[in-house]
Parts: sequence; C-alpha cells; structure tokens
Amino acid sequence: MVQSKSPEELAAISQQWDELEEECTKNLVDLDQFIHEITRLRQAIFFHYAIYAVKIKNLPSTVDLGQFSAEQLQSFHQALEHEQKAGEATWQLYEGQNKVNTCQDTLKKFIAFREEYFVLEASEQQQLDQGKTAIAVGRFEGRKTGLVLMQAREEILKLSGEDD
Repeated sequence: MVQSKSPEELAAISQQWDELEEECTKNLVDLDQFIHEITRLRQAIFFHYAIYAVKIKNLPSTVDLGQFSAEQLQSFHQALEHEQKAGEATWQLYEGQNKVNTCQDTLKKFIAFREEYFVLEASEQQQLDQGKTAIAVGRFEGRKTGLVLMQAREEILKLSGEDD
C-alpha cells in the first residue's frame, strides 16, 4: 500500500506531473518531426550510395588517378561528393535517432510516473473513502447507542412509575 503523502509532497508530485506532461507533449511533436526526418535521411543515404556505386563502377580499377580522363576524374569527384553527402546524412540520421531515443526515454519516464501517480491517487481516494466509512459507522453506532439508552430510560421510567 502507498503511504499517505503530506500536502507539500502532493504539491511537488503534482508539479512534477505537470512538468513531465509538458515535456512529453513537446517530445511527441519532436518525435513526429524526427520520424519524417529520419525517413528522408534514409532515402538520401540510399540515393547517395547508389550514385556513388554507379560512378565508381564506371571507373577503371587503378590507383593512379593520372590514368583517368577528365570525364572519369569528374565522375570520380562526383562519386566522392555523394559518398561525403551519404556520410553526412548518416551522421544526421544518427543524431536524429539519438533524439528519438531521448523522446522515447522521456515517454517511458512519463508513463512510469503516471502509473505511480495514479496508484498514489487511488490510495489517497481509498483512504478518504475509509475515513468517510469510519465516520458513517461511528455515527450509526452512536445513534444505535443513543436509541438503546433512550429505550433503557423509558424502561426505567416505566418501572419507576414516572412519566415525562
């Protein structure tokens, strides 16, 4: 069972809830943008590596760039540019994936906190209900005792022959 919390602790938990909820909402928006960006980057990486492969395949196998014609050197230069762009896109993809992971971690933290918050809230409500029940039982028992006392008084009065 969850221990009862002081008003200050409940206020702090409520504040933490609000902050996490705000961060979670922001992260969901960011996550949606990152997913589109990641898809675009994956396509760019594939495109750049495909062009790189085609350009390199059309070049003769040699380590001596002096044997390349001007057209082959241009093709080699373009292949290297595409390889560089693919590398940059890969790095951006890595950074985007890190942001997605951060968002997911925040969401997991929010979900765990939310579960704890609702357990605490349910416990507080249960304690409140138990208190109300105890008060009602106490009132009922008090009325019952009062009724018994009144009946006993009436019996005493009857036996003593006195009337009110």
